[in-house]
Amino acid sequence: MTPPNKSAFVQKLTASAQKHAEELFEQNERLKSLVASLEEKQTQISEELSSLREERDALRAERTKLKHVLDEALAQNRRDIERSALVEQQCTSLANLYVATFKLHGSLERTEVLAAISEIVVNLVGCENFAVLERDGSRLKLIGEFPTHPSPVRELSAEDGFVADIFRTNGPWVAGRDPLPGSPVPPEVTAVIPLRLRSELTGAIVLFGLLPQKGGSFGDVDLELMDLLTAHAATALYASRSNA
Repeated sequence: MTPPNKSAFVQKLTASAQKHAEELFEQNERLKSLVASLEEKQTQISEELSSLREERDALRAERTKLKHVLDEALAQNRRDIERSALVEQQCTSLANLYVATFKLHGSLERTEVLAAISEIVVNLVGCENFAVLERDGSRLKLIGEFPTHPSPVRELSAEDGFVADIFRTNGPWVAGRDPLPGSPVPPEVTAVIPLRLRSELTGAIVLFGLLPQKGGSFGDVDLELMDLLTAHAATALYASRSNA
């Protein structure tokens, strides 16, 4: 290769290298610009992500607060419902006690007093199989029973036996709730309501079984009615003796 040709080749190669270098420089500048743009977008995305996390945390806190408020409201609502049911139950209990007392003292006729006792025992206490016994000397004799359920107990001692034992503990006595008295109690007896006038045993109401809707047990209202019968049924029966 002659020197002139070599010089031309070098010049051409140099120009090509310079052009390539310029293209690389331009490409590098574009890459720098792109990297800067990406970094800016990354920063923006990070800020937005941080903002979203803060918003998420705020929403979670608000949801927790609202859930707490809702739980409190539901709990208060349940308490209000329970309180309302209790008040309604107490009102019903008072109404039943008032009606029972009114019926017992509404007449001096023996048949009407026994009918009132029967209505209380059947409709309020929930028993269709019972015996009403009244003291005659040293004996308790049957004076009333539910028409379709003859009483298995017709006469008892007023001075010993399970009724006298229960009377001495102030009764009423409920099977399964109270201790057994000293004397044997017939297995069919579910409750005994001794009738008391002052400090004397004047009779008894003996219950055998319960209506199905009672669920096999006496409630608080039933026990209050039994307490009422202990005194008021005794008084009503004593007052009606002259009309027996």
